[in-house]
Amino acid sequence: MMLKEEDTQIREIKREMEMTAEATGERLMTNVDNFKPEIAQLSTRAGPLGPAGPQGFSGKDGFNGWGGVNGHPGQLGRSGKPGVMGPPGPPGRNGMQGPMGPEGNTGPQGPRGPVGQEGPNIIACAGGLSPSTNTRLIDCNSLGW
Repeated sequence: MMLKEEDTQIREIKREMEMTAEATGERLMTNVDNFKPEIAQLSTRAGPLGPAGPQGFSGKDGFNGWGGVNGHPGQLGRSGKPGVMGPPGPPGRNGMQGPMGPEGNTGPQGPRGPVGQEGPNIIACAGGLSPSTNTRLIDCNSLGW
């Protein structure tokens, strides 16, 4: 859609330029015909140079051209070789402790253990303490019975 409008504008500009060129050519031919007698009387000898004329006006800037149509995208390039692996990073912080899990089932009772060695003899003494184990005995009194 945009290209049709641009083509139409370009054709209009070309047509205006051709019309201007035709009009200028016709005026030039008319001026040549009007000055033919004077041109015929000119001598071929060069005369002295005249003074320099004033500088002409700067022309107007032309309009910017229309933008072109984008081309097709190119093919993707090949992937490069993998780079060298960098050094390992610093260790991370320990995570937070998770919540306590539910209490498990009670396991089966284990087998009865072997019979232990016989303990030392406890000697009752006055005051309720055994001198051999330094423990207080029940039903022990200061009389030793």
